Amino acid sequence: MSAITLPCYAASPTMEMHYCHLVKNAAKGVMDARQHDVPVIELQEIASHLEEVEAKQLYQELIDTAYSSKLFEDPLIKTKAVEDFQSVWHEKCLARSSVS
Repeated sequence: MSAITLPCYAASPTMEMHYCHLVKNAAKGVMDARQHDVPVIELQEIASHLEEVEAKQLYQELIDTAYSSKLFEDPLIKTKAVEDFQSVWHEKCLARSSVS
């Protein structure tokens, strides 16, 4: 996975925690879409409407990573894939900030 860049507004520990929570939620949403076979073009359309460059880049990284992952059939495995994906991205965000 690519490095996560924290926007300049995530300067305080509280803002960094909030930002990492947003990353976690975005990761969950993207992988959930992947596991429900949502066409990648739909998520890329969302990314194209994001105004902040950092947010757009992060969302595209999430899309690329999630859509390079296997699409599972079993609902329990789908749920686990979503949970694992969001945890990995949340932990990477926390590790790159001063929050950890």
